[in-house]
Amino acid sequence: MTAVLAPSFSDFELCELAPNHPAVRASRGRQSRPAYLHLVSKARESSVASAQSVLSWDAAALRVALFILAALVMVFLGMVLGLGLSPDFVPTDFTLHTVVPGDTMWDIAAANATGVPADEVLADMMDANALDASSVLNAGQTLLVPVY
Repeated sequence: MTAVLAPSFSDFELCELAPNHPAVRASRGRQSRPAYLHLVSKARESSVASAQSVLSWDAAALRVALFILAALVMVFLGMVLGLGLSPDFVPTDFTLHTVVPGDTMWDIAAANATGVPADEVLADMMDANALDASSVLNAGQTLLVPVY
């Protein structure tokens, strides 16, 4: 028995007979492409990658901005709520007291301490009038005295 060999691919010149045949297109793809095509495809890939990285940077920047804004809002609310809840913060009214000869800060504080220790009234009175322990009272001077 004799074997019949099929003719080879190059014997048919399919490239000329059927240029759009899948086998012909595949063989064209295997041939070396011009260098500029690689550059164009790389440029497209890099532009797509850079566009995606820009979008990811924009998203990251937006997340950071929202985080900072949320942190600032929380700090502000904490300050406002903390001020109202602080035991040291006691809303007080003040009355005016005019100093007469012989008055001392302790006497004025003791006279106006109703339900609060006199030393606390004295401390609040010194804070309200920006006085310290070495301050001297002068006759006719007006002092703010806290009322609780």
